[in-house]
Amino acid sequence: MAGIVLALVALAAAGPLHTPPAENPAAAASAAATAPPAPSPVLAYIPKDAALVVHVRMAALARTNLWKMLADPALGLRRRLTEILPPALDLEKDIVAAGLVSSPQDLLNEGHFGLILHVSRDVEARDLLEETRPVVPVPGVPTPVYSLGAEGTLAVPEPRVAVIASNRDYLTRMLAAARGPKTGAGPNQTAAPSGEIAFAARMPASLKDAILEEYRRFQQKTLRPNMDTDALMAFALHYNLVRIALEVETVTGSLDLAREAEALGIRLRFASPKMAPFMADLLQALADPLQMALPALLGGQPLDEPASEPLYRATADEGTVHLAMSRSAAYRFVNNLVETVRQVTSDDVARNASARNLLILGEAVHVYRTIKGTFPRTWSDLTRADLIRDPEVFCNPSVKTHRPAGDYELVPLTKRATERDWLLAVLAYEVYPVGQEPPRVNVLFADGHVECIGLAKFRRLYRQTLESLGR
Repeated sequence: MAGIVLALVALAAAGPLHTPPAENPAAAASAAATAPPAPSPVLAYIPKDAALVVHVRMAALARTNLWKMLADPALGLRRRLTEILPPALDLEKDIVAAGLVSSPQDLLNEGHFGLILHVSRDVEARDLLEETRPVVPVPGVPTPVYSLGAEGTLAVPEPRVAVIASNRDYLTRMLAAARGPKTGAGPNQTAAPSGEIAFAARMPASLKDAILEEYRRFQQKTLRPNMDTDALMAFALHYNLVRIALEVETVTGSLDLAREAEALGIRLRFASPKMAPFMADLLQALADPLQMALPALLGGQPLDEPASEPLYRATADEGTVHLAMSRSAAYRFVNNLVETVRQVTSDDVARNASARNLLILGEAVHVYRTIKGTFPRTWSDLTRADLIRDPEVFCNPSVKTHRPAGDYELVPLTKRATERDWLLAVLAYEVYPVGQEPPRVNVLFADGHVECIGLAKFRRLYRQTLESLGR
């Protein structure tokens, strides 16, 4: 599944947009007349090596239910966005729009990126930084540049535009792009249409190489003679998604929830015109299965019933695939996604709390062994020895109904059993009602460490532990 997710993400995580020039001058003039309005000044600073450009109109986004969901404490996205902003800027009141510009290196190793903020008021460095520290200006660009720390640099190229870049070199190229046309991009690097969220990307060769290398590892690990049908179908899907990722050249899109129909529009352009019809058919076939499986891919539960309408519509036009999603489908998709993230987040919190309980129990067991010279036979041995005083330690927050004897099973080990394999001897584990076992459980080992491992691996180690005890 990880390979499938990587291939799907690769279609959107791509890099300057190169739209072929129109061959017919009259058609070009007509297209220019009907072109969408010029994007906000946020997109005025686009370096030529930018792989991915994302433009978000914050004022419009902040009025939507989508933003309210992103601001949910369980997701914390709003809080994380605020943490990276200079202290004096308010995400909703001051920022009209935000732009993210990324280089091809960033797609692989988080090398270069720039955050561009278009604010509603004039800003100066003292408004943005608690302590300003001037550094050497960018050569040839009359822009004050200030240090944000060891790795970040901030510039104010215009009174209402602030640029935050991950390093000085990338900031220089971003500001140098501002000396060109006001749009900051040549005629073949047009930004995506305006919307609440818009992006323009291409697939750099470095990312294609990485996808191909990942596919080679997946092939060596997965492809076997006499594969069962499910494994063969999963392999075929992965293979075709990799083919698509290697053929795609550019990706553009726009999300505007003010539109009922086609609120989300995405265009994928391929090197080979033959790929477009194939891609459109494949995407349309995936519309319902992808919607059904998305929660499971993220670690949640699959949806019980298919939706009343496909998640999106996919059509082909020469070498370009057009994918459109209605506003109702977009909301349904986001609601399902948010609910899944809430579930996964809640499960993670409960799993971590349960692991802490097992660590506490493990420490008590080792103190007991040091004092008594033997392992405890039951949890009651620990409470009678006054080593566990809080009964909540025996309650697993991942289960709704707790057992009277506690939600963790203790394996009464012997010194001989632990000498055989101290690291892999199971000391205690989570217990769930029959049929309600999760895919992974927390396990306390004899050496005191806790791991969350798959059921199959746990059962194997548990069986080995019992065998070492002669049971």
